[in-house]
Amino acid sequence: MAVKNIKVKVISKAGDKTVVGEASGLKLHPTYKKYIKVSKKYMIHDESNSVKVGDEIFIKSSKI
Repeated sequence: MAVKNIKVKVISKAGDKTVVGEASGLKLHPTYKKYIKVSKKYMIHDESNSVKVGDEIFIKSSKI
C-alpha cells in the first residue's frame, strides 16, 4: 500500500493532543456533470500540541 499525503485544514481541537482536520475537494456528478463539494474529517494526533485552528497541514496514511 502506498503512503498518501493528504492536505487538511484544522477545524477544531478535540482534546489534549488531538485535533480534527477536514480535507475537501470537488467531485464530478456522474449524471448531471456538475461539480459537488465533498469533504471528509480526520482525527489527528498532535504530540506536541503545536497545531492551531485554521492551520493547513499534511497528514499521511498509516497501516493500522
